[in-house]
Amino acid sequence: MILTFLYCEGPHDMAFLAKLIKEAKQAKSEINKVADLPETIKKLVSSAIDKVENESIRIDKPLQVFFPNKVFALKGEHYICLYSMGGKDRLNASLQNIKDSKLLISHKKITKVDSVRHAFVLDADYRFLENGQENEKGGIENTLKNLSTEIKKVIDDFPSFEKHASWLETDYGDIGNFIFTDSTNTEGTLEDLLETLIKDNTKPMIAHSEDFCDQVKAFDALRKAKTKDKTKIQKIKFTSITQVYHPGSSLAVGLQNDKIIDSEKIKKDKIVTEFESFIDFRLEKPAR
Repeated sequence: MILTFLYCEGPHDMAFLAKLIKEAKQAKSEINKVADLPETIKKLVSSAIDKVENESIRIDKPLQVFFPNKVFALKGEHYICLYSMGGKDRLNASLQNIKDSKLLISHKKITKVDSVRHAFVLDADYRFLENGQENEKGGIENTLKNLSTEIKKVIDDFPSFEKHASWLETDYGDIGNFIFTDSTNTEGTLEDLLETLIKDNTKPMIAHSEDFCDQVKAFDALRKAKTKDKTKIQKIKFTSITQVYHPGSSLAVGLQNDKIIDSEKIKKDKIVTEFESFIDFRLEKPAR
């Protein structure tokens, strides 16, 4: 069995990545019930739930448990566990999972896991913020540098990532990165990609959504609120379009269904093709 842990920033990213994985040629099915999971993944879920301290549970908030939000079966006994981290800066749980998963490699006869892989799928974000100040976490170089630095907290001799998509061999399994950028390949976000994948019959709504975004900006200025950056405005636009097809639902719902994003455009897009190669490990993988 090949077991891949795929860590993304949030629910919107997760919804879109789930769509990409389902469209991949090597995809077989999504597994929704714990009972249908392979025994090893089932134990990972149970172990995560057991770690929750009952006394610290808040009844007024969602239960915070770090287990796969989605699981996919691919051809060749390959399973992908997709996690939503809650942001690029919230890597602690993922790093701990890298530590813990070393046991899977050490006990292959028991776990039936031949290979463990960890992949971080992140936005490059922008080098400069709305106020013109340089963003130390934005841009492809900063993103790769910061991610590599965090992983070195777990793996001392971890070599730094140098490309937007790559895999590196370690004693903890292969560690990979896939960074979304815009057409410049130096900065950008998943939202930039979404702009190019909208269904043609949805485009008449874009102008209305952009008008709404302009009104949001004007209202922010009126109430002297902090200016929203480009990515937040894009989220507002796509969320407003989602309401046409799924009233009251989140952007994640809009992205995972088939009303807004064109599956045919997904299949032809270069970066989507790269992502499919990435999850299939057909990219060049430098050895340590």
